[in-house]
Amino acid sequence: MNLDSVAMTDRMLAAIENPYAQIIATPLDGCCCAATLFRTTWRRFLTPAAKHGVAMECNSYPDRLDLRDVHLRMCKDRGVKVVISTDAHTISNLSFIQYGVTTARRGWLSKADVLNTPCARAVPPSATPEAGRCQDQERRSKQIEVGSG
Repeated sequence: MNLDSVAMTDRMLAAIENPYAQIIATPLDGCCCAATLFRTTWRRFLTPAAKHGVAMECNSYPDRLDLRDVHLRMCKDRGVKVVISTDAHTISNLSFIQYGVTTARRGWLSKADVLNTPCARAVPPSATPEAGRCQDQERRSKQIEVGSG
């Protein structure tokens, strides 16, 4: 894709404002004008992202590492949540998470700023089968307590 910075900015804003968008993945990946785009317009994305509840992805894969600490700090300051991912294609790639976590720490992000840090019980059942099983077990144990009394 060979878009100029205005067209790329419009495309990114349209994605953020899409009611089905939840996360903008690898916002710098594949952007022919990434340096220009983010030097001039990064802040323009954050207000709409916060308004629409759209998170930004910090990709930990060493060849990507697309959001730097300064970008993550801007996300934090403007109330935009972040997701840290590994882009893992093999089990050994999962260790790349350390690079994203380190970058997030340099950006002063806390657990509250990163969507994929809560314990399994805090994740909605639709997001993970494990959380659903936890809730099912809790429901069953309450039914047993109520029924046996």
